[in-house]
Amino acid sequence: HLLITGQHLEAVRLFIRAAESNPKSSKSFYYMGFALSKLGKDYNKSALAALKKAADLAPSSFEVALLFGKIERQDGNYVEAEKHLMRAKKLARVKIPEIHIELAQLYANDLKRYALAADELESYLKASNKKDDIEINKQISKLRKKAKNGN
Repeated sequence: HLLITGQHLEAVRLFIRAAESNPKSSKSFYYMGFALSKLGKDYNKSALAALKKAADLAPSSFEVALLFGKIERQDGNYVEAEKHLMRAKKLARVKIPEIHIELAQLYANDLKRYALAADELESYLKASNKKDDIEINKQISKLRKKAKNGN
């Protein structure tokens, strides 16, 4: 409820208490990291520390890897972000649209790897059942042209 209503600081306090009472709960650490990340970039280091603990406790969680990747990308650590997002993609049992969007943005905006960005957007369209989305298909075309032209 606290996360939904935007009471992120109070949520952090609650998840800290939960983690103290059950230090083997990966969910407590995951949601602590999530709530910390919602407080802004100044809290990313703490969010990553909580996610590290969550990842140690639940190494096969694509959710943890996805959030790790999003925060690393926000911090400008693009190589680490890609590593975590690719891990999330590998761990997910089904195609998760959010993973593909994050990778597309990372490739297009940060790493300038336009062909990969287009590939991820196509995967996003398939995963989200939005194959006929005109705007995204236009973006894919633009990315393919950029990749072909080398800029």
